[in-house]
Amino acid sequence: MAAENNLTMAELFRAKTLNNQLPRRITHIAGLTYWELTKISNSLGQIAGATIGPNSGRSAIVVDRE
Repeated sequence: MAAENNLTMAELFRAKTLNNQLPRRITHIAGLTYWELTKISNSLGQIAGATIGPNSGRSAIVVDRE
């Protein structure tokens, strides 16, 4: 069971005796997806802060359409 779940015997023992659950495996693709979503979230937070932040009522945002 330990080998099937890529765990050491100690990790398997702790998982089975403490809470009877095995740790969740995160695939490489899922990890990359979480990383990208975090970057997008940070970017959206910066955009929101710039557009609806404390200075939004006092200064206009200039967009260069060229």
